Amino acid sequence: MISGRPKAAASISKTSPDRARMPSPKLRVAVPVPVLICDNSMAPPPCNGPARPGPLPPVRAELGKRAHINQIIGRDDLMTKRVCMAETFLRRGLKLSHLRLLALLTHDEGLGAAAATLGIAQPAASRLLSEAERITGYSLRTRDGRGIRLTPEGRALAQRARRVLNELSDAERELGEIGGGLTGDLRVGAVTGAAMERVLPALRSARLEMPGLRVHVEIANSEVLGEALAEGRIDLALARLPRDHPPELFDLRPVGEEPVALVVRRGHRLLAEVPPAPEALMEHDWVLPEAGTILHDTVIDQLARRGLRAPARCVTTSSVLLTLALVQRSNAIAPLARAVASEFAAGACAVLPLDLGLSVAPYGLMTRKGAAPTMALRRFSALLTRDLPG
Repeated sequence: MISGRPKAAASISKTSPDRARMPSPKLRVAVPVPVLICDNSMAPPPCNGPARPGPLPPVRAELGKRAHINQIIGRDDLMTKRVCMAETFLRRGLKLSHLRLLALLTHDEGLGAAAATLGIAQPAASRLLSEAERITGYSLRTRDGRGIRLTPEGRALAQRARRVLNELSDAERELGEIGGGLTGDLRVGAVTGAAMERVLPALRSARLEMPGLRVHVEIANSEVLGEALAEGRIDLALARLPRDHPPELFDLRPVGEEPVALVVRRGHRLLAEVPPAPEALMEHDWVLPEAGTILHDTVIDQLARRGLRAPARCVTTSSVLLTLALVQRSNAIAPLARAVASEFAAGACAVLPLDLGLSVAPYGLMTRKGAAPTMALRRFSALLTRDLPG
């Protein structure tokens, strides 16, 4: 006995051959589409941006709502985008442990060294990196011989991670300052001349105005100070923009120039000539900063402009203390910031009465771009610049 269902099918085949060759229509089920955040994940954060008119891109029908929401968010302001993405990472499970590991890897440490610093095993550190890649959706590392190195995406995230950790550290200190009345630690860096002209007077004033504040001062060249500031090891620097770091990492308020003087020991025979002949300088030893520093390059450039070669006999050092000791105990000549030279000219050193036009580029008050200054940092910065307009 033939069932009724095949009969119906045969009837259709007789009356409409074309319909018989058509594929069976697929069953369409209406499924509610969830609201999306910026990167199309399924968790809806509170990101509401103003809708702006514009044509919708051609998309599949079942993704129409998603495309419309993404278009609105994609045209919203940059701050909303960043908040959305931050909430996306947090909702997916990005933790401080991931950020700490990435921040350590910006120093080109191996994974094993970074794991040791965190007090975890290397396999655990590798799992943290894998989790961070899954959360962000990007490859953050690549093999490099027997170790790893960060990809461009990994290095970008690692730099942001370092900034987040610096901000948390600053927040901890600022809360302590508010509760304790400007107590705690402030880390200041300065080039030599600025240390004598600006930092020393500010320290005297801070001792009276903020007696509970502990100030740590690092004296170095601008390249060293720029790296320390970018990594969060100091809070501000009186220095120049470092050449090895992007200038957009820093905020810089111009402060002043740093004139340079040539220093010799008391009783040096060049002091008997007023002024001494520039050619006579080449007959003596020199004590210079390290090659590549702005003071070293400025001295060599000015000598070349006068037709003089670079000193054949010289000692290079970054230590001002060793420089002064060598000058006092030999016939060597050393370029020093005029503020430093004037401070020690009354002792065993003297300034040569010769103007070679030595002056390095102006320096400024440099802080990390976008970093919220603590109360102590604002007060000390005001002491450093109180004689400047504005």
